[in-house]
Amino acid sequence: MILEELKKIKSFGSDRESYVTPEDIADKERELGFTLPQALQEFYLTFHENDPVFSAKNRFIPLRELERTERHLVGSQNVEVITFYTYGIWGVGFRKETSGQDIYDPYTYTYYNNPKNQKQKQASICRSGYRLSSSMLGWVSAQQLFSQNSIGRIDPKELAYNDQEAVCKIFNMLPIGQAENNIGRACSTKNPDLYGFIDFGLRCVFVSADSSSQVTDFMENIHVGFQWYKLDGKLIEKTHGTQKPIKKRALLDIEPAIETLNHFINVIDPQSLEQEIAEVGQRLGAVIPEPLKKLYLCIPRKYLDAPNCFVLPECLKNEDGKIRFLSGSQGVFDYAFEHLSPIVYRSEMDGSWSEYGVIDLCQYFGQKKLKDYAAFLSSSSSFCRGVI
Repeated sequence: MILEELKKIKSFGSDRESYVTPEDIADKERELGFTLPQALQEFYLTFHENDPVFSAKNRFIPLRELERTERHLVGSQNVEVITFYTYGIWGVGFRKETSGQDIYDPYTYTYYNNPKNQKQKQASICRSGYRLSSSMLGWVSAQQLFSQNSIGRIDPKELAYNDQEAVCKIFNMLPIGQAENNIGRACSTKNPDLYGFIDFGLRCVFVSADSSSQVTDFMENIHVGFQWYKLDGKLIEKTHGTQKPIKKRALLDIEPAIETLNHFINVIDPQSLEQEIAEVGQRLGAVIPEPLKKLYLCIPRKYLDAPNCFVLPECLKNEDGKIRFLSGSQGVFDYAFEHLSPIVYRSEMDGSWSEYGVIDLCQYFGQKKLKDYAAFLSSSSSFCRGVI
């Protein structure tokens, strides 16, 4: 299924061979009570347990640690899932399916990996729109990229990042596999020593190699500006260069968004939660921005408490001045605010925070064109993301 793609991606990492055998997989299947999807079997037969895919912050679960876990499914009783990947507090797994392609290549589900309370235990699992093979290629590709010694990041303004085929042509890159996913795509170039990755979330292209000079030569040959993400094994602090800092200003009301959501759900009486929100602010030692406060006051929490959605008021934490309020975007990003600041900060792969936007997202509210308003509704950081 994806064995050749996995081998290609693996070739840019260590030369350690997997010690997992088909017999090991058969033993695990007998223990679990059903057959593992082919893509997952090929993964374990390809990667060594000491490879970055098993040791990174977001990591795959080794074969020997796979186990069945019960999680709640909307409109159903608990179902059994197998968790094979974790990021932050979330786990990604698959259900035991019984028919057609779902046996061969099941859809993946996201849920709390280690529920800490009854509410999290009862939270429904969320099915992604991607098959296991597609998701695996994206995650493995990303893990392999960030383990490289030197990584150059191409300024997304330099290319038509919405056209994936155009990106490949610009960089003379040959896609590794045809599977589409929401994470990214691994690429190789005509130089076998270079490894590339098109990141659909960041909307940019990374090119990496063991030597920084190889990356530099490649960028010069295609006449594209870039920034170092990692140089000779050392992560480089982000330099925004020509990127204009986000201008602070007074926040606007998000009433237009609330009115739109009211067509789909029944908003609640804001007065019923005023005291609770005020107490949360006192506990945090920070003022909750008005747009976020209005969201908490008006939107029923059952629409907010799910993977890749808003952090409930009682779960907000002040961590070194940053208060995470939106968790997820496919496991790659978290979003946070600071006391008395209108700026939204986004987490980066290296653990740092960068300015991302203004928390009211007013640039969308004034748009009259349908496609522009649709952009607001589908924005990964918009307040509509978790509730529509």
